[in-house]
Amino acid sequence: MKKPKHPPAVRGEVLLCAPFGKDAEILTEIVSLEGLGVIHCPSLSELVRRFSEMTEFILLTEEALVSSSFLGFQRVLRKQERWSDVPIVLLASAGETALSWTTQFVSKLGADANISILERPVRVPTILSLV
Repeated sequence: MKKPKHPPAVRGEVLLCAPFGKDAEILTEIVSLEGLGVIHCPSLSELVRRFSEMTEFILLTEEALVSSSFLGFQRVLRKQERWSDVPIVLLASAGETALSWTTQFVSKLGADANISILERPVRVPTILSLV
């Protein structure tokens, strides 16, 4: 087999913060199907620590945001270069209470944040379409 003349393009990594249940395991399997490396961050503070220029996008469950590290998360997003704009995908519960909470989260991050909110349950093709 011939070696390619140019190495394949390097894809970035997904920072995944889904601290409860089997969400992290299932989401890792799904995102890995697209050839991205998934770094599971058990807490928002770990996600902030792991954030780098290789971060292609951030995948969070709403439970991850109930954290004292939220201000650090805001700071790391605001320090991005303007051209970077790492997308954030938030998996949220359905319902009026959840909508109110999610709206507060979005407003705290600011109007410039690149956020997609998906109500649970989310189907596999929907997640793959974001990758």
